[in-house]
Amino acid sequence: MINKKAGSAYSGPDTANIKTEKTATSTLFEQIVNGLGETGGRNNALTSFIGGLMFRGVGVEETYKLAKIANESTSRSLDAKEFDRTFESMVKKEIRRRELADGISRATQRNAKNQ
Repeated sequence: MINKKAGSAYSGPDTANIKTEKTATSTLFEQIVNGLGETGGRNNALTSFIGGLMFRGVGVEETYKLAKIANESTSRSLDAKEFDRTFESMVKKEIRRRELADGISRATQRNAKNQ
């Protein structure tokens, strides 16, 4: 017996008994193919998706492409203008986060040298 969702492309062995724990990373992978969810939470889901990839060190260009795929996999995807505005906002936020982290790291190194 095959455990598959309606419309699934998977037709391999039954996977009903495989227990897996969801991680933030696995959720990101699934969003690429399953989309960002229903109307109303798509923008927040896109923001979380972009932030999750960038936090994990995925490059900006790669994050943009993956986010586009996730958006296109969403039944009622965000329009291009909304998508780009959200993406740009998250890139700016990530730049600030990295600058702050870099500043803290430098200050820690200076303090260690001075002791």
